Amino acid sequence: MERLSLSKNSLRGEIPEVLGNLSKLNLLWLFGNELSGVIPTSFGNLLNLEHLSLSNNRLSGEIPEVLDNLSKLRILTLSNNEFLGIIPESIAGLRNLEQVHLANNKFSGRIPDFSYLNSNSSRSTLGLKRNNFVFRDFENEHVAYASNLSFYDYIPQSKVDQEETITTPLNSSVTLSTSLDSPGNVYQWQFSTDGTFYTNLQGDAAKQREYVISSVQQNNAGYYRIRATNTVVTGLTLERYPITLEIGTPNPCPVPESEKEALLALYNATNGANWTNTLANNKPWDTNIPVCEWFGVTVVDGHVTDLDLPNNELTGQISSNIGDLAYLISLDFARNNLFGSIPQSLENMPSLRTIVLNDNKLSGNIIGLGELSSSVIHIRLNNNELSGNMPENLSDLFNLRRLDLSFNELSGGIPPTLGQLQNLTHLQLAANNLSGEIPQSLGDLISLRILQLGGNELSGEIPQRLGDLVNLTNLQLSGNKLSGNIPLEIGNLSNLRVLWLGGNELSGEIPEIIG
Repeated sequence: MERLSLSKNSLRGEIPEVLGNLSKLNLLWLFGNELSGVIPTSFGNLLNLEHLSLSNNRLSGEIPEVLDNLSKLRILTLSNNEFLGIIPESIAGLRNLEQVHLANNKFSGRIPDFSYLNSNSSRSTLGLKRNNFVFRDFENEHVAYASNLSFYDYIPQSKVDQEETITTPLNSSVTLSTSLDSPGNVYQWQFSTDGTFYTNLQGDAAKQREYVISSVQQNNAGYYRIRATNTVVTGLTLERYPITLEIGTPNPCPVPESEKEALLALYNATNGANWTNTLANNKPWDTNIPVCEWFGVTVVDGHVTDLDLPNNELTGQISSNIGDLAYLISLDFARNNLFGSIPQSLENMPSLRTIVLNDNKLSGNIIGLGELSSSVIHIRLNNNELSGNMPENLSDLFNLRRLDLSFNELSGGIPPTLGQLQNLTHLQLAANNLSGEIPQSLGDLISLRILQLGGNELSGEIPQRLGDLVNLTNLQLSGNKLSGNIPLEIGNLSNLRVLWLGGNELSGEIPEIIG
């Protein structure tokens, strides 16, 4: 196949890697769909490709370096997606390129020199508009682009910097600034009382990169932004996101509004007005005081990192937007009155290490546990009403040290994949409805110190390989349907302090080596 067009459809999902096997392809059009994901690295195998169009999709990620293999490429169209990052310098090494369309993405950083495009075609094109480029990213090449290219589009670009709120006392000094710093920049600071209508500030101070207010007064409160033009890259005006200047005592621990809203949603969903700490007036969650002064909340470097509210009369369901606490490390809601399912949004928390939700009334399945961040080391969900099977992909949590799912209503077998959790020290699955045999693979858990599987419906023989768990101090298998002899290998467990095997169907003699 030499030409493939699937454009202007409603195709979804990721671009298949197998398209990279079409080695004779010289034209590939996938534009005008709803494709997502990244550009497959296998596209680097399309050595005969001359025209690649992926525009008007939902593609993301960076341009892969492997595209520099496409030495015959003439037209590259990536506009109207969600691509980001720096354009690889090697792309400019594709000397047959005539047209490069990159508009309406999130590209940033230094743009490689594409001024040679003019030598290849009378329709030489470079489309850069609506990205995150600033003057310095293409200032040196701008004149050549504007003079020589048939089509060159770089206006407008996205706003720069981030929205910012500064709280400062009366009569203090404050400096407002921007990251825009090209030598040819011309600056103009503007002011608004309502964040809608801006007027130019007067004087030389308002035409500098930094705007200094030496003695803040009440009438200085409001919204500030800076606009910059450039003596080289003419026609383009860059604007920074606004700075809000407030008069008062600075917030010692500002957090993003999304994180504050996630906390308030939890408060409202779990009857926060009747929490134990609220009724005792012990650091209540008052929106008029800093978040770091709220009971159970820890803020580090401007983000909520710990949320510890055990035994605090939380009543209700955990709100789904708790997943907006992207920097949360520890979550402890033990011994409360929570019900409903565990929010799937916990999967969106890449920093989460500890999840403690034991002694509540949580229900539903735990199928999503394997989708948690691999940073998780501690999961305690015991004493709830959770049901369904244990997910096979719990083994993806390779840093996990403690897994306590005891005293629930889980069913099905114990996944053999648990044997891959080499860091696990506590595996507690007692008092469920688990059935089947104890997987031999549990003998691979060399770090395990506590293994509690009692009070289930497990059958078959006790695996001899449990004798390999030399660090084990507590082995509880009572209250199952285990049969056969007690394996002699149990005697190898020199650190064992507790051994419960009662209430099974074991036979034979008690091994002397246990003594």
